[in-house]
Amino acid sequence: MGSIPTFGSCEIFPRVKRLTENFSTPPSAGKNMAYFVYILKSLKTGKYYTGYSNNLEERLKYHNSGRTKSLIKHVPLEIIYVEEYSIYEDARFREKQIKRYKFGEAFKKLLNK
Repeated sequence: MGSIPTFGSCEIFPRVKRLTENFSTPPSAGKNMAYFVYILKSLKTGKYYTGYSNNLEERLKYHNSGRTKSLIKHVPLEIIYVEEYSIYEDARFREKQIKRYKFGEAFKKLLNK
């Protein structure tokens, strides 16, 4: 997948907003790899889905394959927002935080960064 720019686009997901940021969470031990928190948007229904993964490209393929039961009615999906973390627990914390934002002002601000 190559290196991920802090802001801007990449060749795999050219329209995706990217943000690399550390949020304060309790100290955690993590492996030295990248974890991504992402927001998907359904091209069919316009619904949003938030998740995290250490392999963004494969995760998108999996979701679009129809094997994710909760998303089967919403495929195809596109990634519209990504944040990168080096610690797994930080990515999980941020995913839960974004899920609490759903459709509120904080969620709208996040998508409009």
